[in-house]
Order: sequence, then C-alpha cells, then structure tokens
Amino acid sequence: MQPLAQKDRYAPLDILRGLALFGVLLVNLLTVFRVSLFAHITGSDAPADAAGRLISAIVSMLIEFKAFTLLSFLFGAGVAIQMDRASNRAGAERFLLRRFLVLLVIGLIHLLLIWNGDILTLYGLCGLLLIPFLRLPTALIAVAGAVLILVSHFGGLPIEFPATHTLHTQAAEAARVYADGGFVEILVFRWTETRNFILPLLLLTLPKTLGVMLLGLASWRSDLLTGRRDLWPPILVVSAAIGITGTALHLDLAAHVPLAFAYAAAVLLWIPSAPLLAAGGQMALTNYLTQSIVFCFVFYGYGLGQFGRIGVLPAAAAGIAFYLVQLVFSRWWLRRFRFGPAEWFWRSCSYGRRQPMLRDGQFTLSHAGACALSVFVLLVAVPLIHGGIPWILSARGPHWGWTAAGQPSLVNSAGLLLVAGSLALLVWILVAALGEIPLMPPRVTLGLRPSRLVQTGPYAWTRHPLYVAEILLWLGLATYFGSPIMLAVIAAGAVLGSRIVIPREERALESYFGDEYREYRKRVPLLTDLKAHPLRLAT
Repeated sequence: MQPLAQKDRYAPLDILRGLALFGVLLVNLLTVFRVSLFAHITGSDAPADAAGRLISAIVSMLIEFKAFTLLSFLFGAGVAIQMDRASNRAGAERFLLRRFLVLLVIGLIHLLLIWNGDILTLYGLCGLLLIPFLRLPTALIAVAGAVLILVSHFGGLPIEFPATHTLHTQAAEAARVYADGGFVEILVFRWTETRNFILPLLLLTLPKTLGVMLLGLASWRSDLLTGRRDLWPPILVVSAAIGITGTALHLDLAAHVPLAFAYAAAVLLWIPSAPLLAAGGQMALTNYLTQSIVFCFVFYGYGLGQFGRIGVLPAAAAGIAFYLVQLVFSRWWLRRFRFGPAEWFWRSCSYGRRQPMLRDGQFTLSHAGACALSVFVLLVAVPLIHGGIPWILSARGPHWGWTAAGQPSLVNSAGLLLVAGSLALLVWILVAALGEIPLMPPRVTLGLRPSRLVQTGPYAWTRHPLYVAEILLWLGLATYFGSPIMLAVIAAGAVLGSRIVIPREERALESYFGDEYREYRKRVPLLTDLKAHPLRLAT
C-alpha cells in the first residue's frame, strides 16, 4: 500500500474534516482548556456576561458533540478508502493494525504528557476494534453501527462514573492546580485525573464512537458520499429536522448524530471546493496536536496561567484567530510538502518505511531548507524573540519570583520602555521586509528575481536597523530583570546566533540562490564579520 496521491484525494472529505476540527477546537477551548471539563459537566462554568452565555448556547446546541461525531464519521470513511485501495485484504488489515497501534501510542503520549482531553487514544482503540468488522457486508456494518449508538445511549458499558459532588470537588482542585501549578505538579495531577475520571469517560463514549465510525465505513462503501448525489438533499432535510427537534427537546440521541449528518450533507451539496479548509483537514493530526501544545501553554500554570481567568468571548475569538492561522499555514505547507509533520511520522511508522516528504518536481532539499529557514527566522523566531518572550517574561516574572509582586518599579518600567522601542523598530523593519521574503524557489510562483530579493530584501535591512532593535531589546530585558541569570541567557543567545544560526543561514542562502548570491556576497561583508559591523560588536 502507498499513501493516497494528492490528485486522488476526495476534497469534500478533507473540507468536512477541516470544519469538524474547527468545531472540536471551539468546544475544547470553551469547556476543557478554559475551565475544568467537570465544571462544564456539572454546569458550574456558566459565564456571567450576556455575550458569553450566547456563545456558549450556540456552541452547545450546534457544535458540541456534533463536531466530534462528524470527525468520527470521517475516520470510518477514511478506513473504507484505505481498504478500497488495497490489492490484498489480509495485507491491508495488517497495515491497519500497525496504523492504529501507532495512533494509540501517539494518543497515549498526548494524553499523559500534554493534555488529557485527548481523542487520539479513543480513536486508536476504536480503530483496532473496527478491523474485525471490515469483513462484514455493508448492510451489517451499518446495522452494527446503529446498534452500538443505541446501546451507548440506553445502557452502554457497565462503568460507574463518579457522582456529582465528586465532580465538583475535582473541578475545584483542577482550577487551583492547572492555573497555578508547575509542570511536574500538573503532570502528576493530570495522571491521577486521567485514571479516575478521563478513562471511565472515554470508555463510556467508546460504543457510540465506534458505531459512528461504522456508519462512516458503510456510507463510503455504499457510494453515499460520492455517487449518490440524489440522496443528499433528502438526507439534509430529514437529518436537520430530526436534529433541530432533538435539540429543542433535549434528546441527545436525536440531536448529535442527525445534526452531524446534516452538516455533512450541506457541505457535500454546497461547498465542493474550499482550499483552506481542505488543507486544514488534510493536516488534521498536526493541527490538533499543535492546538494542545499552544493552548496548554496559554492556560496552564507552567505557561501563562490563564486557566479559569479568561471569559468565553475572548477564548472563542482566540480560537477562531488561531485556527485561521493554522489554515493558512496548512495551505502554504501542503503546496510544498506531501504531508504535515505529524501525518508524515504516522504514515512512515504505518508503512514501515520513511515516506518522501517533498513534492516531486517543485523543491530540492536545499531549496526547502532555505525556504523553511527564511520563513522561520523572519516570521516565527524574530517576532517570538522580540515580542512573545519579553511579554511572557514580564507577565510571569512575579509568578516565578523574578520580580516583586505589585506595581512595577521605576527600573521595571524603564526596561519595558526599552523593549517597547525595540518592538516598534522591529515592526517597521518587518513591514518593509515582508514583501521581499524568499518564500519559495526563484520563479516558481512569485516570479521575483533572486537578485532583487538578496539586494533589497531583509538581509539588506539587517546590516543596521535590526541590530539597533537587538540592542534595545537586550538592554530592556537586562534592565527589567537585573538578573545575572538573564544576562547569562542573553550572552548565550548572542553566541548561538553569531556562531550557529547566522552561518547556517548563509549556507542556506548560498544553496538557494547559487552563483547570484555568491556574487552578491563578494560585495557585502559577511553578517558574522564583527569588524565590519561596529553595532554588532557593541551588541
């Protein structure tokens, strides 16, 4: 078996996956990242403001459980696609066994070390349970899926979930630990919470999740998602009617699955093409793991400590903005590479061999390295160093014991003013340089001449203004903290930049532009030549 070629992908499924992942992110932000899941289950997380109550009601009625159901449905359809492409059924089942075991391992790492709102572990288990059903006729698979959904609603597995007063106690303790605890304290607490609360919850949802996956498998096998367009309008109307009625009457069985099917039918009918959403869906695993890492840092005590302190409206706005960034990045990435980073790892482990990452005929490894380095340095590393790190340090300094609590001192204020000046200068530099960043190999899409990029692009700017911004930043940080440890970190960063990062950039640019860059370098001193740069020597 081989990974599906880009031209052979069925775009509507990727679009649906991208939409479902957005819904999952919104639900996770409002009910698991922002507050304790058990505060949400017991209803003690109700927002006080009208906007928050409105957003929570919309997410609860239209997105919560529906997005997860849709994602599970698409997971089952994906399994059916892989089986259709296999020339040997037994070999395909062995492949799926490896694939789901790898997913289970990724999920357990995510669950135990990053965030216990994980769904990957559940998907890995359900995938393993899905394999025996693959030999059944399509009709029996659909019946089995429906039965499992009904069993989950009316009885489920014989697992006792903690009582309400226990959940209240757990929510209160979670609010304290996640908001103010250190990494080790949160890690130990998360393991205990996972064992006592999360695992029973996952097992209780397993039958329904497996049932929805089986319906997705049966839908693909019966050509319902591809060749039966005449059935999509009635499916949309009937599913929406049942789902809206079930939501109004608070009947979960008649709300979650029908509304998810209505969303799927609407996308299949009306959104045949949405490149950004499709890219986000194609990199769903990478985007999902990235969301966990970023928002755990934002909300947990070892990061910004905003757990329980951010309202529904700002949390939802942050989620929408972050997902838009993820969609744009996914689109940019997939134009150059075949898979997202996590997808590449998962596929390589599943197929038992390293998968080619670069797209054929578009990039060489040196071009890809130069592009990735340019983008990372100018769009990620520089803003993070100049903007994100000072803000985080100033916000968390009192919590970590680096500064006195209360109002900032005169020295603190002077340091922050210097940092602000550095940021203002950096914004000016980036605005002037962004139009000249070498985002891709010469003449592939942009049609810009390499000589223009290297002569008037960011590397012309770094000869003077960026170093002024560096001086302001480091002086500001040293003034703000007045800490020998901070000065040592600054010195180590300067050595790292001058001895490792900048020479690596030089080599990447030489590989990227070839003779044109070498000719340019003859006229411009090396960035690491301190004698040619008094400002750099001063830094």
